[in-house]
Amino acid sequence: KRSCLGFTSFSIRELLRSKEPHISLSLRTMDGVNEVGEVKVSRLQVEEEDKTPPEHQGSALCDALHFSIHDKENSPMMRAVLCSQVCKVYRFQTEDQRQLLVREQMSETPLSFSLPKQLLSALIQEHASRVQQVKELSDLSPHWDSLRHDVISHCNHLIGCYQETLTELENLSTSPCFKSSGKKSDRHLQFVPTNLHSQRMEVTAPGSSGVWYQVITVGAPADHHQAFKHGGLKRLLSKHQRESSVSYSLDESCRARELLASVAQLQPLIFVLG
Repeated sequence: KRSCLGFTSFSIRELLRSKEPHISLSLRTMDGVNEVGEVKVSRLQVEEEDKTPPEHQGSALCDALHFSIHDKENSPMMRAVLCSQVCKVYRFQTEDQRQLLVREQMSETPLSFSLPKQLLSALIQEHASRVQQVKELSDLSPHWDSLRHDVISHCNHLIGCYQETLTELENLSTSPCFKSSGKKSDRHLQFVPTNLHSQRMEVTAPGSSGVWYQVITVGAPADHHQAFKHGGLKRLLSKHQRESSVSYSLDESCRARELLASVAQLQPLIFVLG
């Protein structure tokens, strides 16, 4: 069984410019935080064939992978949003005899798990605050007191579910920062985006600064873990609107209008007395 010890990245230019025949690179964990080892990358001198491109063309092409690539990928910002990088570099000749260098890179992101954990923490605090506010209400009639208990029970249920999910995500902090489509029905991963990863390609020619192509892929959010037993978002919204709408009788509407009119008449007198 294979397991991934860690990851690292480097540029071809860095390897070719090194004074030593090899460079030492630190391996980092999947979340890009801790160092777990070291790997050495060596360059080999290959004999040139009779038919080769013009002299220095290959080195100039490798130099086209400018400093900014290495600087960007190893900056604190890039390490914070990208991890578990898989890179492939290759070169080919175009019809007009130009040499193009292509660098493809696919990366995961620790944000797949860190942002859902922050969201769950915020939801727990929000519902806990709501419970406290409802508890601090003064004495209520039996009807309203029953509704208060229902609200408290509902919020406590949500807090328990969110806390359980948050605990499971905390236990997965050392795992790869990626949720595959095979885990889209996992209850504890319902807040984690599916198949979220970045695909970047840089195409460079001698004498040019290069062109970047970037694609971010993510699966559409859906209620997979509950097997859609509550319906889709449109159905849930329409149900909420129906349940939240309150209908009043004609007598109640007339009485409410009379009370509002009386308040409007008394308002100037109240201001004068004040």
